[in-house]
Amino acid sequence: MSNIAMHLDLTLGGAVNAGEDVVFNQVRYVSDGISYNPANGVITINQSGRFVFNWWVATQSAASPAGVVLALVTSEFDVLTGNSPAKTGQTNGVGVVEVGAPPVTVTLRNTGGGTMYFSSQMPVKASLVVYGDTPSLTPVSAFGALSTNASELDLIELPTIVPLTVPSPSAQNVLFMPANHITILETGTYRVDVKVTGRLSTNADVRVVLVRSMSPVFPMTSTVSFSSGVTTTISMFNYLDVTAGDDLAVYMSATAIVTFDFPPEGYGVTLAVQRVS
Repeated sequence: MSNIAMHLDLTLGGAVNAGEDVVFNQVRYVSDGISYNPANGVITINQSGRFVFNWWVATQSAASPAGVVLALVTSEFDVLTGNSPAKTGQTNGVGVVEVGAPPVTVTLRNTGGGTMYFSSQMPVKASLVVYGDTPSLTPVSAFGALSTNASELDLIELPTIVPLTVPSPSAQNVLFMPANHITILETGTYRVDVKVTGRLSTNADVRVVLVRSMSPVFPMTSTVSFSSGVTTTISMFNYLDVTAGDDLAVYMSATAIVTFDFPPEGYGVTLAVQRVS
């Protein structure tokens, strides 16, 4: 894995007009080979290679009739769009940018045709992670996953732990204990993935939170508006610095007392970890 990486967060409220860029105000991590200008939201990649972008934005509303539409826009004229028809909730996007002749600039732009308003309730309004996707010659030393085979989960406004009882067929240097948790045995940087799929019998907002050693991980928090009877997937990942002994779990809650129905086939929730450095 390349050592080029960046993590940006937006913790200020407000709005972004159509055609304007999201300006992140918090630089959580930045390595050599990449830079960020907090005055205008421009990311500059100063080395050649392949770079993977992952971003999400929590919105309160949007004026665009199409919902929330954003795109990674580069100085090489790439436009990599992520969108959601729901105007309230979380919109996610990913993109791969090939840099042959640096520098190349990248911004996250509101391309939806109307003003987009950030959530007033979430402490982190938006997040963006970029890393150089260079294959590593070092074997993966720690990995594993837990899933649920439950058919449903009753949700209330208070967070409820998701029963993760099905371990991955192979794992290394992690423990699947205590119950419903993955415990890390090696200190390092991990890619952590959470995927939740299901539906409700009524309209409600569902919140999914990754919890590390009893503390919520805000870059791994997502709130999505569910429509009655519509199967919806919440997917998020991030790179986290984790200490040996930390345990990870997934919690869910809703704005009403509801039953969250998981799909009849496959796993409704999966939590996966893989050490990358």
